Amino acid sequence: MIRRLWRHRAGRAGLALAAAVVLLALLGPLAWPYQPDLPDYARQLTPPDARHWLGTDAAGRDQLARVLAGTGTSLTAVAAVFALTALIGLVVGAVAGFLGGPVDAVVGRTIDVLLGLPPQITALAIVGALGVGTGNLVVALVLAGWAYPARIARAAVLGSHRRLDVLAARLAGIGRWRILTGHVLPGAVTTVLVAATTTAGETVLTLAGLSFLGLGAQPPAAELGQLLADSQSSLVSSPWLLIGPTAVIAAMVAAAMLTADALADITDPAPAPARAGRRARAARTGGDGALVATGLSVRYPDGTHALRGVDLTLAAGTALAVVGESGCGKTTLARTVLRLLPAGTAIGGAVHVAGRDLLHLDRRALRRSRGYLVGYVAQDPYAACDPLRSLGHHVAAPWRVHRRRPPAGVVRDRIAGLGIDPGRLRDRPHRWSGGMVQRATIAAATAHRPAVTVADEPTSALDAGLAEEVLATLRGASSALLLVTHDLRLAAAHSDRVAVMYAGRIIETGRSGDVLDAPRHPYTAALLAATPRPDGTPVRGLPGSPPSLRDLPAGCPFAPRCDRRVADCASREPTLSDGVACWNPR
Repeated sequence: MIRRLWRHRAGRAGLALAAAVVLLALLGPLAWPYQPDLPDYARQLTPPDARHWLGTDAAGRDQLARVLAGTGTSLTAVAAVFALTALIGLVVGAVAGFLGGPVDAVVGRTIDVLLGLPPQITALAIVGALGVGTGNLVVALVLAGWAYPARIARAAVLGSHRRLDVLAARLAGIGRWRILTGHVLPGAVTTVLVAATTTAGETVLTLAGLSFLGLGAQPPAAELGQLLADSQSSLVSSPWLLIGPTAVIAAMVAAAMLTADALADITDPAPAPARAGRRARAARTGGDGALVATGLSVRYPDGTHALRGVDLTLAAGTALAVVGESGCGKTTLARTVLRLLPAGTAIGGAVHVAGRDLLHLDRRALRRSRGYLVGYVAQDPYAACDPLRSLGHHVAAPWRVHRRRPPAGVVRDRIAGLGIDPGRLRDRPHRWSGGMVQRATIAAATAHRPAVTVADEPTSALDAGLAEEVLATLRGASSALLLVTHDLRLAAAHSDRVAVMYAGRIIETGRSGDVLDAPRHPYTAALLAATPRPDGTPVRGLPGSPPSLRDLPAGCPFAPRCDRRVADCASREPTLSDGVACWNPR
């Protein structure tokens, strides 16, 4: 783990800072000649000089010596809180999740109660009951902080009794507790470690804050928060007293945050792309187009081969509609572009957006790309909205995610430009119509004018007239649009090109008018024949059902349902050539 952290840029910085703080705490008091608790009233509040690098405090004690001693005290306390909260959280959460039943119910309710209270207030109450002192403060922080890693451990272990390795161990006669310690706990350790590390920076600040209030180390002992409190009375005349403790606290918090960020990257549950082939590892330009996908394949953990060698190009300023039956891979294609696939999903190929391969970005770069390189309009807009937040809050969300404030008036202008009354900025989702909520998600998705906007069935819950309005709005707000839909009529009206998918592959592609007016693949023709027409043409259903993507037949997957199959269809799967993948096209 340490080696993997060191290879990560943020992890390397975090480890270096942590090592510097530890060395400062261990070797500093040995190398520095002054004692932290030895007063010299003849040198009270001396400014920094060659003898006293950080000056002296109100009692004439060397400030650097006190900072070095306080670093050791604070570091020991933080390490104790970190280790104990992680250990208690791991054991309690794992046992509750593994046993289930009443034990899990009691632990779950306890965790919910503790997480509903601010940990600082909880720790303050516990210290009030136990009394002041560093030891009692550590106990208070542990009791206030174990619930978060416990919840993570419980979630990681919950349902583990259905895992194959656990079932095999039970069938072999291994006892419940040996299964827990040998099969269940090891898998939860890393998850809990990451969770505990993410709260380490908060622990440093909470410890310093409570010590600042006089609840930690007591004089003449030194502790970083106490040093800040001691310097408060001399802040105007001796501001240098703040330099040492503030710098060390900042270094400890930065070390914790950088390490936590690196650990989250290393153990990221988001799908890790499979090793790309030579074509995918080529130059990062990704060819011409706002979106270029090459050799894209996706296999889910259950064996479903959802995408099989998909190639597509979306030019800037155009719209590409991806159509097909449910289960053909449309939504998987959209989610692959966004890197929103489940853990354990194997991804191959490359997805270039504006010249950057999204499948090979690290966690931080991927977060920055969302909203700037690619935007997303979900199928269910209400599920993407927080019922407690206003319309304006949702539209401004992309700026907050990227730690920026929206320019003055831009939210109001965005809403007005999408046909929503700006006077409804403060309305919450329960007061919105379906069209309003979808327009709000469009405004949020296109706030930064991303190179590509991905829309996954954005009109599935809307009536025909409203669907037309929403798609027109989406098309006007998007630089380039990847539209996933099953509605061929909308695809024809609002896209420049169409890609028809079947069994995880694109089987026909071309300009919308060419593909939908004169389809060449029998499947595309069958889809059109099954679509109601205004002229009253009888609808012909498509017989059969799509094949299972876990167990595809040999040859063309559409052959069992096709009325134009030939001998080659049973033995060889056709590849996309001249816009169609068929041995006997129309």
